[in-house]
Amino acid sequence: MNPYVLLLLTILSIGTLYIAPNVIVQAHADRIGEICIAPHGSTSCPPTVPTIPGPLPAAGKSFFLVDIAVNGSQPLSSFDITIVANSSDLLPSGAFLGSSILTNVHELLKCIGVVNKLGSTACPPTDTVDTIEYRVTGDLIGNAFTPVDGVLFTANYTVLTPVENIPIKFQTGCTTTSVPGGVCVTIQAGTFASVPETVQTAKFSNEPYFDLLPSSGIIQVARGDSTTSPFLDIPSLNGFGGTNGLNVDLTTSVSAIGSLSPLPLFSVSPTSVTVAVGSDGLSGMNITVPASTPPGMYVLNITGTSSGVPPNSVTLQLIVPIPDFNIAPSPPHVYFNVTAPGVDNISLTSVDSFSGNVTLSVTTSNPSVLSAS
Repeated sequence: MNPYVLLLLTILSIGTLYIAPNVIVQAHADRIGEICIAPHGSTSCPPTVPTIPGPLPAAGKSFFLVDIAVNGSQPLSSFDITIVANSSDLLPSGAFLGSSILTNVHELLKCIGVVNKLGSTACPPTDTVDTIEYRVTGDLIGNAFTPVDGVLFTANYTVLTPVENIPIKFQTGCTTTSVPGGVCVTIQAGTFASVPETVQTAKFSNEPYFDLLPSSGIIQVARGDSTTSPFLDIPSLNGFGGTNGLNVDLTTSVSAIGSLSPLPLFSVSPTSVTVAVGSDGLSGMNITVPASTPPGMYVLNITGTSSGVPPNSVTLQLIVPIPDFNIAPSPPHVYFNVTAPGVDNISLTSVDSFSGNVTLSVTTSNPSVLSAS
């Protein structure tokens, strides 16, 4: 049962009174998007770092494509992004707009390795034989109410070696970028100011291997609560497991962003999953947050191991929110005659395990016309 408080309002004299409801709109300046490396053909970023399957090397050259995508960004009109992978395994071969969400575009820089494919201008010093840098500008897309989602550009690699698990990341060492730590990702919206973003990398495999795909990359659980709704999908990549299947053994750990204790409890069930071609393995995730756990950010890690291949791991973000309460009138508007009272119900509802006393006060825009208690 929600507690209710009665609000009594009385008009003291004849007059005109208009009370406009407050409208709270989250400004786009508060929004931080994500730039990610995603499988080719994606329309959004994966929930966590993906392992992307690709072809084995071949005499006629094997090409591997990945998309650089954006999710939930503020409006943007240009980007300057540098990605990096070991050129002994994945040789940088090109970059193109393809299904880019930008319109009326102009290519400004395309450095494949250390060669600028758009002219004789030297590539920046952060570029190496392992990098692809692409700089493009176009019309402004997005607005304060609609986050920007979609593909920015596609990168092309030539596959040189068989590998089970190598990273594809964003280059570092740049300045005045959209991402802290000198990550070479700059997103702009018609000005020289950078739009703030986060980044998510990827992994590449062209040998039999497995991936770990949580149903969500961000989970919120209040203090004193638990959940078993998230799950872990374990797909076969490049024929891993064959027809009879191989076991993937799972272990978990929890860490805090900052000095927080006690930590939430995290486990998976089952801890050993059989994975075969055409039949993904599944494991449930169990998260319990003790009532004494401080609100904050926590990292959940899952590592999978299987005989004959290197381990694979994935991290999730757990948010333990600060307890709060909601306050709401019912009905939202009260109509009554001059000198007569009007009554409204004010409902207070616990949010995220809030428990405590709430002190209420009421004010009116014109006390000489309207009183309330």
